[in-house]
Amino acid sequence: MGLLAAVEMWPQRDHAAERRRWTGWVQEMAASVGRVPGVRTRLDLFEGIVERDPIMALKWERKPRLDIHWDSKEVGIGGAEVLQHLMRTEPQVAIRLGEGTLRGGGDSRARVYPTFMQPGDANIVADRLYRLLSNPPSAEMGKSAKPAADVGGRWDLQIEFIYGSANHKVTFQQQGDVLSGEHVGEITSGDLTGWVDGDRIHFRDKQDYEAASFSYEFEGTVAGDTAQGEVGLGGYGSARWTAKRYVAA
Repeated sequence: MGLLAAVEMWPQRDHAAERRRWTGWVQEMAASVGRVPGVRTRLDLFEGIVERDPIMALKWERKPRLDIHWDSKEVGIGGAEVLQHLMRTEPQVAIRLGEGTLRGGGDSRARVYPTFMQPGDANIVADRLYRLLSNPPSAEMGKSAKPAADVGGRWDLQIEFIYGSANHKVTFQQQGDVLSGEHVGEITSGDLTGWVDGDRIHFRDKQDYEAASFSYEFEGTVAGDTAQGEVGLGGYGSARWTAKRYVAA
């Protein structure tokens, strides 16, 4: 009944007004976070798309959005750490994407969609992002005093999505705390890079399939021959993952 009601209500919604409201919210968030030195913002508003192509306007990637870019070392926090911190602290905020780490350095980015926000939420998100990027929790990003876990070799990895799961495998080459290797999915594969810090592990890769690209950013902990954590899926949200060290039969 809920789905039927949603379908019946769809033609009655004022989609142009919704997009104007979402546009105002991303502009508010951009203005707030843009005050942080070294942070760059980009707004994709897709103005006029409702009139030009109503079907395309329904697609997720054509909703107004805010992209935030910065240098991890310069600002003092990475995009993956921003995503995690916002999810794990109050008031909880879920953003669409967070990529890059303080440890890895280089470019970081975060992406925010306003489509599920309620009035007042944009102000909360704007304030949280500004505070986090202008005064990052450096103590949480500190390096562990524990020796780096030994993860070299092949691991069988399972990703648990909201609906269903996928079996992958990763092979790590480890030099001290630095990782390289290969991540093989069900159809595609990619070269991974990452690091181990005590029992914490982080690795990432990008895989291409025809005209599409898929990025993975794994963060988690290692306990002997098992590991688990969360994986960022680029513009497709996040999922949980578990892995076991491969043992030949």
